[in-house]
Amino acid sequence: MPAFKITYHHDGQVVFEETVFMKTLKTAKKSADCQSPQAVIEISIADLMDRELAERKQGQWADKKNAD
Repeated sequence: MPAFKITYHHDGQVVFEETVFMKTLKTAKKSADCQSPQAVIEISIADLMDRELAERKQGQWADKKNAD
Protein backbone atom coordinates (compact mmCIF):
# COMPACT_ATOMS: atom_id res chain seq x y z
CA MET A 1 0.00 0.00 0.00
CA PRO A 2 1.49 3.38 -1.00
CA ALA A 3 2.30 6.08 1.52
CA PHE A 4 1.44 9.74 0.98
CA LYS A 5 2.95 12.73 2.78
CA ILE A 6 0.22 15.30 3.43
CA THR A 7 1.20 18.85 4.36
CA TYR A 8 -1.32 21.43 5.56
CA HIS A 9 -0.48 25.14 5.04
CA HIS A 10 -1.89 28.45 6.30
CA ASP A 11 -0.47 31.79 5.11
CA GLY A 12 2.64 30.10 3.73
CA GLN A 13 3.41 28.34 7.02
CA VAL A 14 3.26 24.59 7.55
CA VAL A 15 0.51 23.93 10.09
CA PHE A 16 0.68 20.14 10.22
CA GLU A 17 2.34 17.30 8.34
CA GLU A 18 1.46 13.61 8.33
CA THR A 19 2.14 10.42 6.43
CA VAL A 20 -0.81 8.20 5.58
CA PHE A 21 -1.06 4.80 3.92
CA MET A 22 -3.87 4.72 1.35
CA LYS A 23 -4.63 2.61 -1.71
CA THR A 24 -4.95 5.54 -4.11
CA LEU A 25 -4.32 9.26 -4.40
CA LYS A 26 -8.09 9.77 -4.52
CA THR A 27 -8.55 8.23 -1.06
CA ALA A 28 -5.58 10.25 0.25
CA LYS A 29 -7.33 13.44 -0.94
CA LYS A 30 -10.54 12.44 0.84
CA SER A 31 -8.60 11.71 4.02
CA ALA A 32 -6.79 15.06 3.82
CA ASP A 33 -10.09 16.92 3.38
CA CYS A 34 -11.60 15.21 6.42
CA GLN A 35 -8.54 15.52 8.68
CA SER A 36 -7.46 19.08 7.86
CA PRO A 37 -7.29 21.60 10.71
CA GLN A 38 -9.78 24.49 10.47
CA ALA A 39 -7.22 27.21 9.69
CA VAL A 40 -5.82 25.37 6.66
CA ILE A 41 -5.93 27.20 3.33
CA GLU A 42 -3.79 24.88 1.21
CA ILE A 43 -3.05 21.13 1.26
CA SER A 44 -0.31 19.39 -0.68
CA ILE A 45 0.15 15.65 -1.15
CA ALA A 46 3.51 14.16 -2.09
CA ASP A 47 4.98 10.69 -2.30
CA LEU A 48 7.79 9.63 0.02
CA MET A 49 10.36 10.84 -2.53
CA ASP A 50 8.88 14.37 -2.12
CA ARG A 51 7.38 14.47 -5.61
CA GLU A 52 4.24 16.58 -5.34
CA LEU A 53 1.23 14.63 -6.61
CA ALA A 54 -1.68 16.98 -5.86
CA GLU A 55 -2.53 20.22 -4.14
CA ARG A 56 -5.70 21.90 -2.98
CA LYS A 57 -6.01 25.66 -3.16
CA GLN A 58 -9.24 27.55 -2.55
CA GLY A 59 -11.13 24.27 -2.16
CA GLN A 60 -10.16 22.85 -5.57
CA TRP A 61 -7.85 19.86 -6.06
CA ALA A 62 -5.30 19.92 -8.89
CA ASP A 63 -3.28 16.82 -9.80
CA LYS A 64 0.32 17.31 -10.87
CA LYS A 65 1.58 15.92 -14.17
CA ASN A 66 3.91 13.38 -12.51
CA ALA A 67 1.05 11.85 -10.49
CA ASP A 68 0.23 8.26 -11.38
